[in-house]
Amino acid sequence: LHQVLVQLAEDRIPLSDIALILESIVNHAPESKSSEELTDCVRRDLGRLVCERFRGEDGRLRVVSMEPRLDIRLRQSIQKDQLALEVGSATRMIEAIHTAWKDSERRQLPLALLVDQKIRRPLRRLIARTTPGIGVIAYQEVPDDLIIDSVVMLEYQEIIREEAGSENRQMREAA
Repeated sequence: LHQVLVQLAEDRIPLSDIALILESIVNHAPESKSSEELTDCVRRDLGRLVCERFRGEDGRLRVVSMEPRLDIRLRQSIQKDQLALEVGSATRMIEAIHTAWKDSERRQLPLALLVDQKIRRPLRRLIARTTPGIGVIAYQEVPDDLIIDSVVMLEYQEIIREEAGSENRQMREAA
């Protein structure tokens, strides 16, 4: 219980609806293997609370999204709950996220990074030092009736540049 509450607080999720949080913990605890897995289940149940601080004045969820190929590549790169990316690719991704967040902060608009649940925690750890104010939300946490406004889209070619080049060379060499 303590670990789940700490993780929720670290992600700046309001703990004001403690009854709903406790109900979610009780419902998911029997099938959860770790406090991280249990926290993910609770975050899904608290989707509206998770997303609330990233909604603009128009009510839309303002996000940095990822091109599907990049999302797939990041999911494939996970090793031991860490993103195993080439240093240049990781740096470009951190810089792109940081730039989008800084621009949004300058204009006093909320912004979150929207990713698959499998990469939410590893990506949050990767950007925590450079971009501590941006939230990282999983698709699975977004309520169905919430409209998503993709302010910035991270593109595969911009992030995985060098790796894409070496993959193309390897394919040509194999042919």
